[in-house]
Amino acid sequence: MHALTQLVSLPSIDTVIDFSPLTVPSDTSLLDAVSLMHQQQASYVLVVENLFADKMRVLGWFTDQDVIRLVCCKFDFQAATISQVMSVAAISLKYSQAQVNDITYLISFLQQYRLPLLPIVDEENQLVGIVTFKTIYQALQITPTSPCQLVDTIEQLRLFESAVVNANDAIVITTADALDEPLGPQIVYVNEAFTRISGWSSAEVVGKTPRILQGELSDRTQLDRIRTALQNCLPVRAELINYHKNGSTYWVEINIVPIADVQGKITHFVSVQRDITEQKQENIELETRVEERTQALQKSEERFRFLAESIPQQVWIAQPDGYVEYINQRMQSYLCCTQEEMWGWKWQNWVHPEDLSKCLDAWHNSIVTGEPLELEFRWYRVTDKTYRWHLARAVPQRDQDGKILNWFGTNTDIDDLKVTESVLRQTQAQLQAILDNSPAIIYVVDNQNRFLLVNSQYEKVFKCSKQFLRGKSIYKFFPRHIADEFAKNNRNVLTTGKPIEAEEIVPQEDGLHTYLSIKFPLKDANDVPRAICGISTDITDRKRTEANLLLRDRAIAASSNGIVICDARLPNLPIIYANPAFEYITGYSPEEVIGRSCRFLQGNDTNQPEIQELRNAIQQAKNCTVVLRNYRKDGSLFWNELSISPVFDADGNCTHYVGIQNDITERKQSEMALMVSQRRLQYLLSATPAVIYTCKPYEDYDITFMSENITAMLGYAAKEFTENSKFWSDRIHPEDKSHVFTEAANLLKQGECICEYRFLHKNGNYIWVYDQFKLVRDDTGKPLEIVGYWTDISKRKQLEEELRTALEKEKELNELKSRFVTVISHEFRTPLSTILSSSELVEHYHHKWTEEKLLSHIHRIQHSVKHMTEMLNDVLVIGKAEVGKIDFKPILLDLVEYCRDLLQELQQDANTEHAIAFDCEYESISCHMDQKLLGHILRNLLTNAIKYSPNNSIIKFTLTYQEDRVVFEIKDQGIGIPQEDLPRLFESFHRAANVGNIPGTGLGLTIVKKCIDLCRGEIFVNSEVGVGTTFTVTLPLKIF
Repeated sequence: MHALTQLVSLPSIDTVIDFSPLTVPSDTSLLDAVSLMHQQQASYVLVVENLFADKMRVLGWFTDQDVIRLVCCKFDFQAATISQVMSVAAISLKYSQAQVNDITYLISFLQQYRLPLLPIVDEENQLVGIVTFKTIYQALQITPTSPCQLVDTIEQLRLFESAVVNANDAIVITTADALDEPLGPQIVYVNEAFTRISGWSSAEVVGKTPRILQGELSDRTQLDRIRTALQNCLPVRAELINYHKNGSTYWVEINIVPIADVQGKITHFVSVQRDITEQKQENIELETRVEERTQALQKSEERFRFLAESIPQQVWIAQPDGYVEYINQRMQSYLCCTQEEMWGWKWQNWVHPEDLSKCLDAWHNSIVTGEPLELEFRWYRVTDKTYRWHLARAVPQRDQDGKILNWFGTNTDIDDLKVTESVLRQTQAQLQAILDNSPAIIYVVDNQNRFLLVNSQYEKVFKCSKQFLRGKSIYKFFPRHIADEFAKNNRNVLTTGKPIEAEEIVPQEDGLHTYLSIKFPLKDANDVPRAICGISTDITDRKRTEANLLLRDRAIAASSNGIVICDARLPNLPIIYANPAFEYITGYSPEEVIGRSCRFLQGNDTNQPEIQELRNAIQQAKNCTVVLRNYRKDGSLFWNELSISPVFDADGNCTHYVGIQNDITERKQSEMALMVSQRRLQYLLSATPAVIYTCKPYEDYDITFMSENITAMLGYAAKEFTENSKFWSDRIHPEDKSHVFTEAANLLKQGECICEYRFLHKNGNYIWVYDQFKLVRDDTGKPLEIVGYWTDISKRKQLEEELRTALEKEKELNELKSRFVTVISHEFRTPLSTILSSSELVEHYHHKWTEEKLLSHIHRIQHSVKHMTEMLNDVLVIGKAEVGKIDFKPILLDLVEYCRDLLQELQQDANTEHAIAFDCEYESISCHMDQKLLGHILRNLLTNAIKYSPNNSIIKFTLTYQEDRVVFEIKDQGIGIPQEDLPRLFESFHRAANVGNIPGTGLGLTIVKKCIDLCRGEIFVNSEVGVGTTFTVTLPLKIF
């Protein structure tokens, strides 16, 4: 709703009072009164009683609407005075009271009591003047001339605005310029009555010319007269045909007054338009009837004057028994009868048949009981042969003893009142229909906050009926704290006597709702507020919207991102809004950028591909996000991440763009630094053989990054580790997995770990890797990821193994050396002593000895030399075996024959008392075998069997054949080998703990084992101390 306080100002009370109203005395004939109204072009006439000079008391009034009503009822204007048909002046307003109020009070007073006019009286109830809507409209052209008056009327204007909005007449306010232009003047305000009369809403006509209401049937003469008056800034009144929005026509009475500002310049015109379509039609009919009856009325003028001298009521007097003995002239005239014709009970002849029984019963009851009589009945009027409603009142006149002397009665014509009541009931029904069809909830409560009336919308919203609510307190219907707030506002209305506007919270089924309530007092005839009327509109959605808008505005203002809004309807997309963050980012205040093109931040740096992308998006009205180089107010560069979004109106037209700016200068700098760091890291990763990786610090330690040089190290692609969460753990050597995961589990405590383990290469071989990994935590100490350093240490492990082997061999050689010195020194001492003693004996006693004794000593010397030679050969064989210098030269050989020859050789070489039993089921076994290696094997095993077995014991030597291999088994009955010596049985110079003084070097079995290994055979030992030992040797028949 357009604020009327910006367009008009309120006149003073005196300017709206007509101090010279049209008046007639009560005995004026109806016809004269109507003629006087016609002559004076008046819409009313006051009926007054002259008391003294210039002193009049208002009895009632008669309006042009009353004339129309009487004509429609075919009323005989010759038979009545003005006092018979006037509206009784039951309501008036003291002049002093009017002075302390404003024009809005008068308008509310007229509307509240539905008065066509309001008499203004002095303290003695003498007529001062009248107020009508017409006098109010005419007074609108008077405006305040001083600032003080203007300030004082601001509140009055607001109240007046409410009165104008709710006025029944259409009010149109236009500008005072462009009167001769096709589109001027422009409408700036219309009230709701205008919409109801014309069909046009405020939104449809504001900004347009009133000429949209005119058409072919509009009187051009009247239009020219109106234009001339407006051009001369004069008020004008006219009657015109206007056009409804649906194309139909209607008559309006237009009163246009100019409105001036405080400098006296005419700024607006206020047009008050009343729909007079029905009045026009009735006036045409009235003029016809008045013309026809004028002559008849003039002929009965003398009779009407005589009737006017009578009292306004019919008067009758009856005897105590009810016998009527007198009627006045008015009754005689009404019934067209004489006194005699009415005496007794003859009055029954003029009572309506339907009311006669009721009248007789009431009259008899009063006669019998002596109680006053009061009843309504229809009374036949002979003049127009109609029955009219009358109110009969009669009271008994008693003597000093209380005896009834007679009855004094009056009959008052209330037919017009009955019609008025009917009209009033119809009006009330119409009003109730209006109330019930209003979207607002409307209610009336008394001064005790009890419901008197509610409309249908109230019933619908609160799920209760009018009958249920009527008479109930608001405290029985609403929670106390809610009702207290209602009562507080109601009490304010009753106390001040003025309307208020307040927001009230009301509970409903779906929660609390906010209502905008307009509450105003309903006053009695003494201007005392007796009730409160409330009109409440649900503004819950509006409040939510306002709250959301406020929250949005605060969010935009508080946003760290710069936000601008550009008008897409204007060239260069000027900025119309910028938030505080925009100033913080760019250095430009909103005042400096409002109205400027949104491209000014680019400066001269316009050669950016993103600018063209932005332009294309604007041309296509699409969203777009680009990163631009922009420049602050101080000229410094900043990187601007700009996102734009188009805003469309209801018709789909792009009207604005919203731009969101984000200063990403630091991010750009970080990205540049990150890019440099990444390139450096990439170079380091490609230049170093070590692999860098990251993984999750929990569960299966999923790999999240693996450098590409993993391929050179393990043969796998980097993505194979990141795509399969178990790829790493599944390829750890099973023997190392437990150790690796144990170390990883300690990472949360230690923060850093180092592991060496075997990992499966893509070629199927395990390689040794060195894994050093560290836990990375965030600022709160929460684990983020594991960063690891991974490298191939296979060569190092191989070198370590070779070094360890070399060290072990060196240690073993040192031990062998010590053993060799010990054994050789011990074993060589005996044969050398034998050689020395025998040679000395031979040197000194050979000439004394016999040849046989000499040969004996020579043989001893030869045997000792041979024994020493064998020991040296054994050492030589061991040395060759250690350095891999023993050759493997298989030849075709008969094993059976070879074994027999070996046994014969041993039997001849050894002076022994042992028997060697050779067993072989085959006569011959041919194979390819190294004869020399086989000799070392069998000779050493058989020699040991002989050496460690008691004399006269049997040594079993068995040769068997099994598919592709032969098996040699040598079993003795000697001292046996302790279990603790078996693991070291084949070590050089090692001898069992139970050998005692039996000579030996501890090299024989070592030579046996190395020769068997060269032949790719196997040897097994089964021994028991004191029982004997069995050696089993298996050799392949074919050696490749």
